[in-house]
Amino acid sequence: GTSSKQVQKWSDAKVIGYGSMLGEGLLALLATLAVTAGFETSEAWHSHYANWNQANGLSAKIGAFVLGSSRFVSGLGIPSDISQTVIAVLIISFAATSLDTACRIQRYVIGELGDSFKVKALNNRYFSGVIAIGSAFLLMISADGGKGGLLLWPLFGATNQMLAALTLTIISYYLLKNKRRALPYIIPTIVILFVTSVGLIFNISNYITAKNWFLTTLGGVLFAAQVWIVIESITSLLQVKRNS
Repeated sequence: GTSSKQVQKWSDAKVIGYGSMLGEGLLALLATLAVTAGFETSEAWHSHYANWNQANGLSAKIGAFVLGSSRFVSGLGIPSDISQTVIAVLIISFAATSLDTACRIQRYVIGELGDSFKVKALNNRYFSGVIAIGSAFLLMISADGGKGGLLLWPLFGATNQMLAALTLTIISYYLLKNKRRALPYIIPTIVILFVTSVGLIFNISNYITAKNWFLTTLGGVLFAAQVWIVIESITSLLQVKRNS
């Protein structure tokens, strides 16, 4: 979100993007190892993963990651209690920096919307910053204990993959327009669009059954956006084909 606005020249994008991919992949691998192979004993593993409900929830997930990661760190000779503290601090730092980045990206998005709809006030970084942080604050206090953000959590997977589909769509369009090989991007684009659409339909059906009209409405909006992405993709690709 911020790197694309800070890259000095095009040639740097490949190194940054590829390096980021390797870094994210390594982090995913380490996280998977931590929550699976990081338990001290097999009994502890079976106790934590005895059933879905016991392993579910944010605290259970973070707890497994902290304990597993600390086991790896303690292998370097660092006492277990200190290694657990270090990992916990790293997670808190990651959350803090993610919040900072999210607020900054949200401010950028609001400013870009101001450009699109000719609303100059939204281009003011202080005004757009207040909107970005204020909206998050209102969402936070909308539920007891400041857990309002968790209301949107069930839709995170869909929105995340929609962003991936949109990105791949833009890349495919760019490659086709410049008459370059685009098939390696078109195939995952179709797969992600299909999987995300099916997942959204199932989720919306579950929300309707549970009479959760808040998530039903948001899910419906997201599905409409998904359909819009598909239509825009097909229209853009047909336009490229006609112009070629």
